[in-house]
Amino acid sequence: MRYNEVKTRFAAALLSLAALALFTDGGVRAHAQRVENALGIEPDPDLQGRLENVMKTLLEPGVKVADQLYAIGTLADARKDEERFFRQLVYFFDRRMRQGRTDDAIYMLAMISDLRLTSMTIARVLTPYVDAPDPALREFVRELLGGVETRDARGALDFSYYAQLLSPDPPAGLVKYMYERSPGTALFTLARVYGKRPRDLELEWAEHVVADAVWKQDYFARSSRAAQPPGRDAALAVERSVREARAELGSLSGNPGWWVRLYVAEMLRQHPAFRTPELVARLAADEHQLVRDAMDFTKEKRKAPPKPQAGKAPPPRAKLEIREEPDKAFSNPTPQTALPPGSAYHVNYYETNGWPPGAACNPPPNFDLNVNTTGWDSGDTNRY
Repeated sequence: MRYNEVKTRFAAALLSLAALALFTDGGVRAHAQRVENALGIEPDPDLQGRLENVMKTLLEPGVKVADQLYAIGTLADARKDEERFFRQLVYFFDRRMRQGRTDDAIYMLAMISDLRLTSMTIARVLTPYVDAPDPALREFVRELLGGVETRDARGALDFSYYAQLLSPDPPAGLVKYMYERSPGTALFTLARVYGKRPRDLELEWAEHVVADAVWKQDYFARSSRAAQPPGRDAALAVERSVREARAELGSLSGNPGWWVRLYVAEMLRQHPAFRTPELVARLAADEHQLVRDAMDFTKEKRKAPPKPQAGKAPPPRAKLEIREEPDKAFSNPTPQTALPPGSAYHVNYYETNGWPPGAACNPPPNFDLNVNTTGWDSGDTNRY
């Protein structure tokens, strides 16, 4: 584990948890009770005392780095039982953090690095808490895991150590965390565990198509705010990639492997542009609980429209037109056909069915689009 790579995330995790606990005068005591019960770690008085002595040296004014390293090294014998030692370390620094000593987070990282605690040990200890009822503890654990997760040469996350924690009856909390963190990496990790195949080229192709669509949507959204935003061809390429991704996800939604269908559900949850009514309905009724859980977004309550007051006419229905313009609109734009910079689409928003009010739309819209299922408008700053 590389100390410089993870110290910021660890420190941020501990600081954020401390902030949650310190909102009120009684927050520390109440939060302490909740977290200790959730952790279920029985403190070892001898080891806790040794950790306290090491911390005194580390915090001593003017102490030399060599002396700090020596103090940490005195714990080397305790880490022979690495998992037990890390549990005590988590308990020790959690307690100090809840006492307001948030600056100590840096020393937890130093001990993890200098004593060479493995990612496997950290994952084994922390993963039971990824879906802890206490939201502060849950966030704390997820940040810690994020700090120790490694990446390959291409930058992709490595979940191989999580694979060793999976079983025929997989821990739901860990599986959910993996898919929320990186759906593609989770898909291939579980496919190797449960699919019993070292590689599935069809699965790899489908994931690549979907990942490419995600990248293009993100790129288009970011570049739309640049000095020279992308043009019509780029917008059409994004839309084409979204259609291709939907087709691949639709095919995967019928896969017999629940871990594959969970990937589809998670992609729909994270990326509304991929949703279609048929796909959403199919996965919302999936036989596997984890898949249905990932589709919880379908249960979000929508606000009912206000009831018209007695004696008053109801407000006019808004009409939203999204029209894919013919090429002539680009060469001779009008107020009704002009396109926002970098967009291949024109949007007309009317309070009646035409313009001027009461007039028929001419030409009528020839492109129907559910704007709740698109991702290309995230960077749009133009409204008509």
